[in-house]
Amino acid sequence: MPILSPDDILRYLNAKGFLSSAELELVNSRWSLDKDGPLLQYLGREKLLPEEVVEDLITLIGNNQLEGLEPTLPGLILLNMVGRGGRGSVYRAWQP
Repeated sequence: MPILSPDDILRYLNAKGFLSSAELELVNSRWSLDKDGPLLQYLGREKLLPEEVVEDLITLIGNNQLEGLEPTLPGLILLNMVGRGGRGSVYRAWQP
């Protein structure tokens, strides 16, 4: 299972409308893993996200079910993930 970076998580939260661009800048300027702990727990503590949203996101990340973080390839439409291995993921794609 791929590990999402804090930047990936913040990009997802912004793309889905959970956090505004101003809130992203605030988090980037204030949050530190060493000082504040895991990102999603920090967002819940600071009341930037409701606690139930944080819990749901943790579950979705754990199950690798976040939509919108799939890779994009210019000129191809990704149809579905075929498999996952030690070096990456394999997708079925269509070239229109």
